[in-house]
Amino acid sequence: MSQVVVTQAIITIPCRTDIVFATATDATRFAQFFKGFGPIPGITSVKWLTHPPGAGGKREVLTADGHAIEEQVVALDKPHTHRYRIPGGFAAPFSWLVRSAEARWSFASHGPATIVT
Repeated sequence: MSQVVVTQAIITIPCRTDIVFATATDATRFAQFFKGFGPIPGITSVKWLTHPPGAGGKREVLTADGHAIEEQVVALDKPHTHRYRIPGGFAAPFSWLVRSAEARWSFASHGPATIVT
């Protein structure tokens, strides 16, 4: 029996949308922003496997527990949307709970700030 779990987080960042988007989608800097949370291991590196980087491409994510996960980029629409899918490859114990994952990041201007959802 499969179940779908949906979560959402929203943050306002006091910076222009184009800068926030560029920082959040920069594969060379992503590891410094996600150190892990609960059973989800931190990220040590992200590398594009396809060129040029963009929708339809793939990235390899190396995690702090030594595993490699492949992400399929669904959308990369500067500076508004970043969506990706992880079809599997999670390590235990996280893999006991999660078979696949999808993420949708949206970036919206709010005066001089950006709302990231």
